[in-house]
Amino acid sequence: MDRLRVLYVSVTGRESRPYSDPSTRYRCYYPVEALRAAGHLAWVAPHDHVDEIDPSKFDAIVVHRPVFLPIMIEFLEKARKAGVTLIADYDDLIFNPRFAKASSIYKNSFNLNNAVTIFKRNTDALKLFSKFTVSTLNLAERIRELTKDAEVFHYPNCIPRSLREFIQARVFKNQVNRPNIGYFPGTKTHDIDFRECEDALSKFCRDNRIPLMIVGPLQIKEESHRDITIVRRDPVPFEDMFRLLSECRVVLAPLEGSLFNDAKSHIKLLEGSLACCTVAYTNIPDMMQHNSVAPFFVAPGGDWENVLQRSWDGSNAENAADLSEYFLREFDSETFALKFKNFFFP
Repeated sequence: MDRLRVLYVSVTGRESRPYSDPSTRYRCYYPVEALRAAGHLAWVAPHDHVDEIDPSKFDAIVVHRPVFLPIMIEFLEKARKAGVTLIADYDDLIFNPRFAKASSIYKNSFNLNNAVTIFKRNTDALKLFSKFTVSTLNLAERIRELTKDAEVFHYPNCIPRSLREFIQARVFKNQVNRPNIGYFPGTKTHDIDFRECEDALSKFCRDNRIPLMIVGPLQIKEESHRDITIVRRDPVPFEDMFRLLSECRVVLAPLEGSLFNDAKSHIKLLEGSLACCTVAYTNIPDMMQHNSVAPFFVAPGGDWENVLQRSWDGSNAENAADLSEYFLREFDSETFALKFKNFFFP
């Protein structure tokens, strides 16, 4: 099959601007862009409008984080009867109730019954599929625990042509005025992750008189950050994020050690590197593939004081530019779109 017709179905709370949801952008819009660049026909549709779509018009339908709702179940049954290839896409560990207590859903609400119920329903949705794409190999393992005969394609978070051109046009490697160390939580779910490095970070910034830039909602220990210059910024649109990243010499990607976080992707390292920042990060499984080129990492619960000093002292424009080129080269969306096509339609 030379020319595919592929529909991506998004599931996001940002109904008015789904592209602004990072997960939907990387898992739906970027693959669609890459498929179109390769000559295929591809579209994105919101899950709550699938009842208006004739699924028989597509060769494949990819549902990002499928939900177990009547509208989705009916749509998938129609597609199955029409011989459409159905694929579920996951970029977070949101299924299998045994992981519910480790999830951000539970940690934000402390309502375990609610988290377990959500994970059970997500598991029911997962079992409607036998074919999958995942952002990390860890997620592939988790899916195979539930579906032994699953066909799973590892489709990492990648860089489409539009983002590549955006990055290259701004020549971030030439920006030398980078006074800050930065943390970009994006959402309020990362307070616990920040605790991993908070005490070491406050000491590092105080001892070295380095400003800390925080972009997005974050609760900090005010008493621990006295005598430190803290620059707070509200969340910004995706394109503006790179401008703020480029004001940072080092950016942080701490994560609490948990089974939930073990399934997360390299996205913070990728985005920081594209802006030619040095990234100090928690070495979760998906990050380990980059250890040889991005050496400033710490094990979950490890010594952040050491990695902060090493990353700041070891930061230089040449190495940062090389790492940016590495991600642009190795994680090109069009390359993985071709692999996706060959995996499911050999």
